[in-house]
Amino acid sequence: MALPEANKGLRTQIVEIEITADVYAWICIAGPMFNKRGGAEQVFLPNLARGTGPYRSDFARLLRTYTLPAL
Repeated sequence: MALPEANKGLRTQIVEIEITADVYAWICIAGPMFNKRGGAEQVFLPNLARGTGPYRSDFARLLRTYTLPAL
C-alpha cells in the first residue's frame, strides 16, 4: 500500500500474510493512479476479513509488515 510522502519520497508498506483456508484471488497488473505509473503485479483477495472485523480473518493470519524506504 502507498504511504504518505516522507522526506520528499514515497514509501511502500508490505503486508505479509499466511493463507490458512481456501480463498479466491485475482492477480493482475496495477494501472496508473494518482499520477503514478502503475505496472506492478498485485493480488486482490476480496472479503478476506469479512465477519471478523479489521485486522482479523478466518482465512489468513498476519506474519509481518515492513516498510521499504524512499529512494
